[in-house]
Amino acid sequence: MTITRELPAAILLAAGLAIASAGSASADGGLQPAPGELSGTYAYESDTGRANTWVMTPCGPGCADVAVTPVTDPRVVPYGGRALLNNGRWDMTVQYAHAVRCKPPNDNVTVPGTVVFSFEAATLDGSAVNTQTVAACGDPAGATYQSGFSLAKAA
Repeated sequence: MTITRELPAAILLAAGLAIASAGSASADGGLQPAPGELSGTYAYESDTGRANTWVMTPCGPGCADVAVTPVTDPRVVPYGGRALLNNGRWDMTVQYAHAVRCKPPNDNVTVPGTVVFSFEAATLDGSAVNTQTVAACGDPAGATYQSGFSLAKAA
């Protein structure tokens, strides 16, 4: 024998709202922001001493448009890209006329190429891989350079 009982719609609605608004809990019990929620101004600092400002605008769940303004390198013009969330990491690939900066004594030269940014959604720590598309600065086309970076939400 099956016993069924109908619950009033108001109770079901209230239960659904409570579950939906609870957010996601981490292992330590704290609430975490919903994935795909990068929004606002962030300070970028690389382990090579470069600093930039990233302004991120959501473009849907797991998507953020990024506008980058260089702070410490006057040779480099602002650029942008689209970061996509994949398995807990944000990834952004940018084709850029100033992707690689030559080392001294040619440090006044920038080289076109690709920059691949990848960073952890939870910590905002990541890496940037710069690949030059032409031979320059004593290196062949395809030469790559990697650096670490961190992002911090600006107040």
